[in-house]
Amino acid sequence: MNIAITGLSYTYNLGSPNAFRALQGISLHVPAGENLGLLGATGSGKSTLVQHLNGLLIPQTGTISFDKVEITKGKTLPRQIRQKIGLVFQFAEFGFFEETVFDEVAFSPRQWGWAEDLTRERTLQVLAQMGFPTELARARSPFQLSGGQQRMVALASVLVMQPEVLILDEPTAGLDATARARIRETIQSVKASDHTIIVISHDMDFVASLVDRVVILGNGRIAGDGPASEILSDRALLSRAGLEPPAIIRLRERLLQLGIPNMPASFDTFEVREMLRNRGRRSY
Repeated sequence: MNIAITGLSYTYNLGSPNAFRALQGISLHVPAGENLGLLGATGSGKSTLVQHLNGLLIPQTGTISFDKVEITKGKTLPRQIRQKIGLVFQFAEFGFFEETVFDEVAFSPRQWGWAEDLTRERTLQVLAQMGFPTELARARSPFQLSGGQQRMVALASVLVMQPEVLILDEPTAGLDATARARIRETIQSVKASDHTIIVISHDMDFVASLVDRVVILGNGRIAGDGPASEILSDRALLSRAGLEPPAIIRLRERLLQLGIPNMPASFDTFEVREMLRNRGRRSY
């Protein structure tokens, strides 16, 4: 699904003394199948922007188009498009309310009127892909799971609908390294199926390992837009946005300072490790 945003502005508490302009003239094109990182300091407008993409907020000024179907001021997102866009909120597990993991993930298909056989098949399939066997899914309460497992259930609750666009708002917030790695592996598998993925995160290493393009927001405007390798290496731009480069960038810079040239341009830590290992072998 192609996403085109033109001149999008949004003000909270419009017309009141407490009015706050969260977005100011945002224009952005996200082609189908792209993996986009949306970065910026707290209050830069990231969450406001993606809530427009899911229809939770309606454009006040400007337009949003999904495959040339235009959403303008006062128009809600059509049902057939809303079903194709999945948004995983930050700490989505706080909204759990079903008694079992299975029922939590099956909730949306049931609400959309799927046949029960299809709901059961798709729910068990998604949970199995995430490491939840049928017995656990049917018997275990989502409230008895670890934080990382709960985040996986929240992700499954969106993926079960087979969205064309997957939007993740701080998907690793509050998780340990093991859980972050599991979330990353799951999203990598989603990438392989040509979904459009938009990731909001303050975890720069997580973003660097997943996306091809990065957009940085600052004060409701686009402050930077380009290939991830360029944007995430631009210290001046990141500093203005209140962000730090990923650890792999800092490592690359330090190694160059130590006289180790020809560092890999990718963010693949395995590739960097192998390069250093091979260099060490050649030094003997």
